[in-house]
Amino acid sequence: MAVMKEKTWERHANPISGFTRIITYPFVYIPLWFLAEFLEDPLTHWYVAVLGILVIIWFAVNPRLFKKPAHFHHYMSRGVLGEKLWTEDRKKDTFATTLSVLTAPFFFISLYTSYLQFFWETMFFATVPFLLKLWFIDRMVFLYDHEKS
Repeated sequence: MAVMKEKTWERHANPISGFTRIITYPFVYIPLWFLAEFLEDPLTHWYVAVLGILVIIWFAVNPRLFKKPAHFHHYMSRGVLGEKLWTEDRKKDTFATTLSVLTAPFFFISLYTSYLQFFWETMFFATVPFLLKLWFIDRMVFLYDHEKS
């Protein structure tokens, strides 16, 4: 997300953009859950590829899809703009960097357990990075508020 332009960051700061991105996070796991069936018989399980492509497109288009909000006072707007500040200089908040780094192993394990169709393991390993992401957003709000005060 560090490669986004100023206009894109402003559009992504629309609370609808931030919240819909968070809400659709679990859809990342569904195509992986059915990947084995798709690889066995792609013609019958074509919907797996379609869903996977739609998820990728959604995450790419989402920051650009919504209009710039009238103000940036909303919690999610401040979180997105805080992330913009953080991507410009990650040294500003090493705790946020730590949260981001901690997310990665859980996320990759959750992708793998989803592929193996281990339900409870996927639920656990997918919940941890989701909660860490919410904590990260909260930290970005703190960073934004601190920078703007």
